[in-house]
Amino acid sequence: MIARFDRALERMSQVRMHLFCLLSTLVLGLLDYLTGYEASFSVFYLAPVSISAWYLHTGSAYLYCLLGAAVWNGANVLAGETFHHPAIYVWNAIVRLFFFWTTAALLQRLRSLLDRERDLSRRDYRTGLLNARAFHEALRAEHSRSARKSRPLGLAFIDLDHFKQVNDEMGHDEGDRVLVEVARTLESHLRASDIIARLGGDEFAVILPECPLEDAEQVGTKLVTCLRELSRKEGWPVTASVGVVVQTEPTTDDDLKEFLKSSDTLMYKVKEKGRDSFLVAPYPSAS
Repeated sequence: MIARFDRALERMSQVRMHLFCLLSTLVLGLLDYLTGYEASFSVFYLAPVSISAWYLHTGSAYLYCLLGAAVWNGANVLAGETFHHPAIYVWNAIVRLFFFWTTAALLQRLRSLLDRERDLSRRDYRTGLLNARAFHEALRAEHSRSARKSRPLGLAFIDLDHFKQVNDEMGHDEGDRVLVEVARTLESHLRASDIIARLGGDEFAVILPECPLEDAEQVGTKLVTCLRELSRKEGWPVTASVGVVVQTEPTTDDDLKEFLKSSDTLMYKVKEKGRDSFLVAPYPSAS
C-alpha cells in the first residue's frame, strides 16, 4: 500500500502536488480547530510538510513549513487558546516553524543523497556513462516507446580495437584515460537524445532513438572517424569496430534480446573484416 501511494505521488504533477499539500494543510487546520487546542495535532501537520519536501525537490517545501506553523497557531487561537503575554504566541509560532523547517531540511537532504546514490549505481565508475544495468533499462524503455509510436530505433555496438595493447605497453592508467576520452568524444559527437553506455571492458553501446537506416550510415561513419582522430591525436593504436542495427518496424519485447545480439554480431563481422570500420543493417535481417 505504501509503495502504491509512493508511485501515485511520484506521478503527480507539480501543480497537483502543490494543491494537495495546500488543501491538506488547510483541512488539518480545520480539524485542529474542531478538536480544540487541548488535543495535540502537531504530528499531522508533518504530512504535507514531509510530502512537499520529499516530492517537490524545490524550496517550496519551506512555504508549507510557514503555512503549517501559521495554520497550527491560528487554529489553536481560534479554538480558545490564551496566554498571559502576547509574546508567547510569537514564541510558539517560531518553535513550530523551526520544527517543520528542520524536518523539511532533513528530508530534502536525505532525498538528495538517495537520488545521488541511485544515480551512481547506474553509472560506470570510470567514465560516468550509463553502466550495463542502466543501459538495458533504457533500451527496454526506448524499445517500448519506439513500438508505441511506430518510430525507428537504432542500436550501435562499439568495440575498441587494440585496447589491450595500450594496457600492455602504456600501462593501465593510460588505458583508463583512453576509456574516459572515448566516452567524452562519443558524448560530444552524438545527439543529446542518444543514450551512451559502457558495457564493460572496451565495449560501448549507443541507443539511437528515431534513427532511420540512412541516418545510421552517417552515425557509423561519425563514430569510426571521431575515434580514429582521437587516437591519432593522442598517439594511441586504438580504433573502433562498430555494428549498427536499425529496427524499422515495431517488434515485441521478446525480440529485444535478438535485437541486441544482432548489433553485437554485426560488430564482430567488422572485426573479422579488418577492424576500424562499421556495418549497418536493418533488423531482423541484420544477423
